[in-house]
Amino acid sequence: MEDSSLPKICFIRQTELMRLENDENPKYNWAAQLKLLLSVVDKGELIFSTDVDEWQRNRDSILQAFEIELRNQDLERYNGSASILFRVPRGIADGDAGYFSLHWSFRCIRLMVQLRLATRRQQRKISVAEHCIAYTMIMTA
Repeated sequence: MEDSSLPKICFIRQTELMRLENDENPKYNWAAQLKLLLSVVDKGELIFSTDVDEWQRNRDSILQAFEIELRNQDLERYNGSASILFRVPRGIADGDAGYFSLHWSFRCIRLMVQLRLATRRQQRKISVAEHCIAYTMIMTA
């Protein structure tokens, strides 16, 4: 991108304002907001780079780091929740649930997903027998 292009001029000006403010108030500065997001995955200093190749080189590692961070946050919230009906032990590295690859009817898979995501606050009308069958299928999948 040429140095005289308007997007590059705006980007450089936003990063300069962020440096001058020192407190990095992200309220009115989108570059400061982006820096905060990148800081979550230890790539905050990338915001000061105007090299497109450097951004492209780091893109996949940034996206992968964000995916891991968001999975960790989801797992922490799930484990800390007091409203989950059925605890299904799963780790961060686990892929899709095993029942997605089985050749069962859509109704059975839907029931298992509903049970897995059901909370005590939700008003679900699933019989006790369905609970037992689905829980058995979840644990064996």
